[in-house]
Amino acid sequence: MNRRRFAVVLAALALATASCSSPTPAPVAETGASAYPMKLASPFGESILDAAPVRVAVITSVDLDIALALGIKPVISATPAADLTEYEKAAIGKNGFGDIPSYASTDGTDFEAIAAADPDVILATSGWSLDTDYAKLAKIAPVVSYTGQDGLTKLTWKERLTIAGKALNKPAEAEKIVTDAKEALVDARTANPAFQGKTLSFIVVHPGQITYFNDPQSGSNLLFAELGFAGTKVASEFNADNSQVSLENLQKIDADVLLMAYPFGANGILSRTDLEANPLFGSLGAVKRGDYVVLDDAVPASIAYATPLSEPWVLSKILPELQRVTAG
Repeated sequence: MNRRRFAVVLAALALATASCSSPTPAPVAETGASAYPMKLASPFGESILDAAPVRVAVITSVDLDIALALGIKPVISATPAADLTEYEKAAIGKNGFGDIPSYASTDGTDFEAIAAADPDVILATSGWSLDTDYAKLAKIAPVVSYTGQDGLTKLTWKERLTIAGKALNKPAEAEKIVTDAKEALVDARTANPAFQGKTLSFIVVHPGQITYFNDPQSGSNLLFAELGFAGTKVASEFNADNSQVSLENLQKIDADVLLMAYPFGANGILSRTDLEANPLFGSLGAVKRGDYVVLDDAVPASIAYATPLSEPWVLSKILPELQRVTAG
């Protein structure tokens, strides 16, 4: 799924540009250990990748980040330049890729645009609509999918990267990125013993609801647990199908550390000003102690759809704040 569509989808749940030209991409290096022909399995069928691909299409922002992390310039992306994140722009600049041709994905997958890009392979390890799109995509080029019936929601970015690295003849590069990321989390945890055992709530204000964002099964909970934080006693009451916190139950979001995000601004069910003026919110222990942190608007989506590019960026945003509120 794309982060742009992520905002639209969550808003909908709560309430109930043009392509550009680009030079031919650099070939995918053929120095990895992958063997071809390669069978690409998915919950929706199989395709065969005959040789190491040169032209790679990506259909989600997660897959764009995976390609960029592996040093691959896609021939087409579902993320228009205007929607690129800070870390995607940095990766594109670091690799010297220039503009990446794209299509707007708000209305779904643009099969014609993908076909016109003439890809050797389509990277779709996070394809939200792959259940309906797979057959059409497979007619264009072999598809690198998530694996397992629950792979869309259960696979971590590290697992998606490993799948992609093998298919794109970059297994060693993928393995190094995963190893470095794991080491970065261990280093952060070791360097911050004050995090250990502290309870943490991460709450996001959407247009139709206040959302408990780090329920025990969520990706954000996994990140915070790896840093040493614990869930609260009521965290298990929430899940992907039951994430709403009502105003009368605001006490349920209290924790040793309270992280909040207001990515919709005035379009949220409550603005930051209105919520902070709420007496029940003001009575929360974390708020009274000053252990309440407002995060960058881009953090929720970057955690929910974590990637090899977003995780280091997220850590750079949250670690200083977490260190501040756990210092004393």
